[in-house]
Amino acid sequence: MLINANLTAALHICLFCEPIFLNQLENSSINYDDTQSLHIIEIPKLSEKQTEHYIHHKYSKGGVINLNIFNDKIIKKIHQVSYGMPGRINDLCEQYLKDFEKKSSFKRRKVNTI
Repeated sequence: MLINANLTAALHICLFCEPIFLNQLENSSINYDDTQSLHIIEIPKLSEKQTEHYIHHKYSKGGVINLNIFNDKIIKKIHQVSYGMPGRINDLCEQYLKDFEKKSSFKRRKVNTI
């Protein structure tokens, strides 16, 4: 159908990435023949309050996680280290949950041996 209409098909890709990757994308040969083929939309970083809401929303699905482990101090630290970037927030939350589980497991073993 596109051939008969003499139209060209366009490939649309949506990437979510770290800011440093944007320079590589803008300067690559991907955009050499068509300056309109690359559109970058930057999403602003999350505030500390937005980070808190994001974490509580993400980890409250299905009641899997006790949200009390993400207290104000932890959320503040996650926000500071992540610079409010959702991908980094995710990574830090996952690491925190793994570390929390290890500590909890160690405490349970310690109590069971007494």
